[in-house]
Amino acid sequence: MTEPAPLSRPQLRRMLRKARRALTPSEQRKAAQGLYRQLAQHPLFRRAKHISLYLPTDGEIDPRLLLRAAQRRGKATYLP
Repeated sequence: MTEPAPLSRPQLRRMLRKARRALTPSEQRKAAQGLYRQLAQHPLFRRAKHISLYLPTDGEIDPRLLLRAAQRRGKATYLP
């Protein structure tokens, strides 16, 4: 039995984009909250003085909870 060929980078990106778009708004919020809970307590985040984040597009996970937490803690924050 042969294994399927690995996905190309564009194929993988399309597959992940499709999966993100399939999430309900509630599922997207839960994912954003999970990201916040995990990263806000991470030692690297806690020690960091500078944090670079992004604004979500096309169903990407929303890091704005983390952005606000960083700003509340006096960290310099950067967005593209």
